[in-house]
Amino acid sequence: MKRMLVTVLALAALASAGCGPVKPMTEAEFKGFCYQYTGSPQQSCDTIPICDEYSMVMNMKQASLQKCLDECNAVYAPQGRQYSFDDCAGAAQTARDWCQRYCRTNYPQ
Repeated sequence: MKRMLVTVLALAALASAGCGPVKPMTEAEFKGFCYQYTGSPQQSCDTIPICDEYSMVMNMKQASLQKCLDECNAVYAPQGRQYSFDDCAGAAQTARDWCQRYCRTNYPQ
């Protein structure tokens, strides 16, 4: 019984350790995650130029979370149209999603 109690307390401590504040994502982390988009095996897409377009969002101090999210969407809009019917559509969506995560970790509400 004692062993089970210790195990439960240890698991509770480990679970609560992951509930701390979120560390802001850096531009390098964004690019690392963004560049790794692979899509399906049949697709071939160079993710680097797609992801690199978001550097302007990260290199500017944004006024708020909403402004940052708006900037991510502004970068995505032409990409969404350009890549909507080719192998890079998923990469463009993934890049936008990572940009939004960047915003949420750097500009909490």
